[in-house]
Amino acid sequence: MARRTGWGGELPIDDAEAVARILSATRRVIESEGAAVSVTLVAQELQVTRQTVYRYFGSVQELLAAVALDSGRTAAPTIIDRVRAITDPAAAVVELVASAIEILTTDRVLVFLLGPGASTGLLGGSMTGPAARDQARAILDELEFDWRRMGFDDEMFDQLVEWCLLVIGAYIHRPDDEIPAPAELRAYLSVWMRPSIEAAHLGTRGARARPQTETMTQSVP
Repeated sequence: MARRTGWGGELPIDDAEAVARILSATRRVIESEGAAVSVTLVAQELQVTRQTVYRYFGSVQELLAAVALDSGRTAAPTIIDRVRAITDPAAAVVELVASAIEILTTDRVLVFLLGPGASTGLLGGSMTGPAARDQARAILDELEFDWRRMGFDDEMFDQLVEWCLLVIGAYIHRPDDEIPAPAELRAYLSVWMRPSIEAAHLGTRGARARPQTETMTQSVP
């Protein structure tokens, strides 16, 4: 029998497994080589040709963006579990953003790709790109609030998604010593995020934010 070559002798069963193994190999290369990451090094890690990697990812930028998005997708269940029991939508958004910041800023590969060391611009605007927005929408939808009934039409919901991603991205870009402790982070986010979310719920779009005076309740369809 001919010896199987490539993929360490264990061929992926389908394209989905091939992509997963490429992403995993890319993470290992980033951890060991940092900014020297390349399609060539990823191919060597997998024992495949560069053309094999290019079959799934058209460039190193596309590959690294996929790694970043995969990090967010992997973290999503943990983030949702932290938020699911919260029945106040404004508090849920604050906790969602705080949890995402805490979890994602401990991912060394993601911080390398999107954080202070990402001055090469490899990922461009991927933090708020279409794929990242889709992930954030899916997480907010998973919370099962009736966002439209709470005053968020499609445009405002898209703005909420973008706002959450921008806040998360801002913290990912900070050095470790500039990320607040958990309680401090939540207090800060609550002061600045909660009033705006409550204003939308109360139909006062564009109104001046004001301190919380009452707790929002979960909408029931």
